Amino acid sequence: QAVGNFYSSKYVELTVPGFYFEKIKKSVAKFHYSLDGAITISNNEVGFFEHNGDLEVESVYLIIRFSKRVRKEGSLFTAGYLYQYIGKARVIDKDHPDYAVCEAFEIQSQVERGDILIPYRSVRRTLLIEDNFTNFSKTDAKIISFADPINTLGGEGDIAYIDRGESHGIERGQLFKVYINSFKNIPRYMRSAYEKNEASYIGFMRIIDTTKIGATGYILMSTRELSKDDFVGSGWLYWLTWNTKRKA
Repeated sequence: QAVGNFYSSKYVELTVPGFYFEKIKKSVAKFHYSLDGAITISNNEVGFFEHNGDLEVESVYLIIRFSKRVRKEGSLFTAGYLYQYIGKARVIDKDHPDYAVCEAFEIQSQVERGDILIPYRSVRRTLLIEDNFTNFSKTDAKIISFADPINTLGGEGDIAYIDRGESHGIERGQLFKVYINSFKNIPRYMRSAYEKNEASYIGFMRIIDTTKIGATGYILMSTRELSKDDFVGSGWLYWLTWNTKRKA
């Protein structure tokens, strides 16, 4: 779920909870242990990070954690990788050739062994939630996960990841309509008979972050719970395009 609080009827302030990357994310450092040997650190605590020489003293990096692998639909092949945003780390010292001393801050959950540092990117958003609902994306996509990867359902005020990103023309601030995917429980061999059935509209989502292959959206409104594999965009047109390519 989004981290933040409402401060007016028109805006919500939140933190991007994670990212969807095409490949395993290359790190500049990896958390090893705290100064007293513990395998976790909390907010404003200091720990040792194993690094490859690319860290800069006094610089700030993001701490992220591998969350899960996302498979391509109907395949065992990998489409991408989800990572959870954990917090930020400031490099205090890197005199040791293999380890840097870093202070963790603005932590969303405890830093654990294996969490990695990546170059800094903005994660704070001030989101307009009441407008004239323009700037709709023309791209069609599908929900692949929610902020908590264990959850298979989400609703108004939650965060969802979708399987289209910058390379598909998606930008921060764009809006998507959300539709029920009425095809996901239909056996694959029967789906062609349903390809003209338009899925039902159930809400809106605004994009708060993008990567090359994916995007993160805040669910502004929903009339029912959303689930993994629900559509965003024009609903049935996404299905028709996919199904036509599958049969070609």
